[in-house]
Amino acid sequence: GYYDVTGNIDVYDDITLNITMIEDENYIVSHEGVELTIFPNPARDKFTVESNDIIEHIRLIKISGQVVINIAVNALHSEINISNLQPGVYFMQIHTAESVITERVQIAR
Repeated sequence: GYYDVTGNIDVYDDITLNITMIEDENYIVSHEGVELTIFPNPARDKFTVESNDIIEHIRLIKISGQVVINIAVNALHSEINISNLQPGVYFMQIHTAESVITERVQIAR
């Protein structure tokens, strides 16, 4: 859930650099021309998924491999109710017409 940042740092002496990573509430993934937004992440009650390609279906998978949500979407936008799921790390698998994208998401209470 972080933006990728590239750049250079010139170090001339023995120093310590502190790097701060700030979480991106609007997690945007680009995969072979498919732009996908998953937010919020972590989430409490629902995930919102948006894409520039038709989302055919979405699966939410526990870290153990058990599929806990499997929904047909057939739209550019979907809201997934997760209020009945336990907190933890899950994998969200989004199937579009062009690709299958799997992203790590977190449910927090």
